[in-house]
Amino acid sequence: MCHMLKVVRNTLADGGILVDLNGEHIRWQYIVELHKLQACEDLRLGNKLKLTHIEWRQQKMKVNLAAQVFSSSVTDALQYCSHVLKLPQVSGCNATLKERDNYTSFICNTSIRWVRNSIATFNGSCDTTSKILGYKIVYF
Repeated sequence: MCHMLKVVRNTLADGGILVDLNGEHIRWQYIVELHKLQACEDLRLGNKLKLTHIEWRQQKMKVNLAAQVFSSSVTDALQYCSHVLKLPQVSGCNATLKERDNYTSFICNTSIRWVRNSIATFNGSCDTTSKILGYKIVYF
């Protein structure tokens, strides 16, 4: 389960955008923009998001960094910025907010054996995340 959190984070951060089954975009940029806002205003909207979460590659094995990116507090902060403050840099983040619950519940409710079998079935293909979670990965 810990590995899957990191796989989703890595895929989203490296690709920048995932496209859900409805064609809506799930963007890493919204997480980056939330961090920029919090750093610029020198405040945190009830979450632990820091620069280490955005520049995670040097600490890519730390599960807590991936888990905190997908936490409900980050989702709540994005939702507040989008719906209450109506900030343009996070407008359109609805798919990102909605999908956070989908992939965290997928990861938390999936048995390790099923994940191992699924990954073995896909023979370690680099497209494993999109096949397991049903997302299309868009690279720019």
